[in-house]
Amino acid sequence: VANDDERGARLVTEHLIGLGHRRVAHIAGYGAVGELRRRSFEATMRAHGLAREAVVEPSDMTEEGGYRTTVRLLSRPDRPTAVFAFNDIAAIGAVSAAEELGLAVPRDLSVVGYDNTSIARLRHVWLTTVDNASHEVGRRAARRLLDRFEGRGGAGRTDLAAPVLEIRGTTAGPPPDAA
Repeated sequence: VANDDERGARLVTEHLIGLGHRRVAHIAGYGAVGELRRRSFEATMRAHGLAREAVVEPSDMTEEGGYRTTVRLLSRPDRPTAVFAFNDIAAIGAVSAAEELGLAVPRDLSVVGYDNTSIARLRHVWLTTVDNASHEVGRRAARRLLDRFEGRGGAGRTDLAAPVLEIRGTTAGPPPDAA
């Protein structure tokens, strides 16, 4: 039982494209989950004819990593108008970097996280993020385990819980001067 990371990354990317963003960057994580989210981001950008505008920058999935990666991204001549971070904590680093560089979120840069952690729901942060259905994953996993104990488990199978995009205060359309 797991979160459908590919679907969650697609929800984020389509949301940003739907707002009008063309230059979207992904602050990527590592491991199997990082790979799923990165591939889905790239596939969604490609499906919308935006493969050339998609930028993927690896990070260590920390606040400091999100900060450093965003500083690099925003130093590019073709800087992104939106950033999709691997997780909420890296997204917080992205918001800090943007603000330190004199950019306002979401007016100048949209930022999206992933996991819908408690920090994303703080009123002064109000981060747009993906709720990874962790409670549903836990509920289903417990049910599968109990079924196994009772001899009703059957053959192993993958069970993906559907994530939900929580649109809050860190996304908007791109700035009018974004080419």
